[in-house]
Amino acid sequence: MFFVDHASVKVVARAALETYLVFFYLYGNSDQSLCEFRHNTWCLGGLVDRQQFHVSTEQGREVLAREKKQIEELKSKIESSQEIRTYTEKQRKKLLEGEWRIGNGWANLGVSAGFHQKYFENIYGYLCGYSHSSYLSAIQVGQAQSVSDQQMLTQSVLGIGVVLMAHFAFSYSAAFNTASVVLSANPSAMRVAEKWRFGPEDMAAIYDR
Repeated sequence: MFFVDHASVKVVARAALETYLVFFYLYGNSDQSLCEFRHNTWCLGGLVDRQQFHVSTEQGREVLAREKKQIEELKSKIESSQEIRTYTEKQRKKLLEGEWRIGNGWANLGVSAGFHQKYFENIYGYLCGYSHSSYLSAIQVGQAQSVSDQQMLTQSVLGIGVVLMAHFAFSYSAAFNTASVVLSANPSAMRVAEKWRFGPEDMAAIYDR
């Protein structure tokens, strides 16, 4: 039996969207010192998370012990940075506990990355429904019996992917000079990416009513 697995496409799309938002949050600022600070807090968050895992092998225990030292080194870098002074005492504590987003929800990160807030909330909420097995996603999977409906539901998500790649093309090239050279050398590709890099002003007529 042939079918189009649009549900899995949406789960992958959500992962790609979150990955881009993390990339932009970490490296999408022209202030390299801020980028390094955010990178350190992100690394700290991941290592702190792993300390909570149960390990049953000697190798696993050695990894956690080694990473405890990395955690202390990262905390020292974060605490001595200029950037941490812009946070409240409570926020500093959270950062050092591994909460690298420090109160920024995915919608906040989406707006910072150049997406219209309502547009982002709509697509992100929709994709999360599939990732978390919501009843609404189950309804849609059940109703999309024909291949044509499954294709339609897939194509709409691929459109989101195109927008995401367009944003990434400019963000990545802004962060890395070699990528900027490649993009600038291909004006036609740059025009296509610019066309699909929808921002708040492009969505205003739809969402700001």
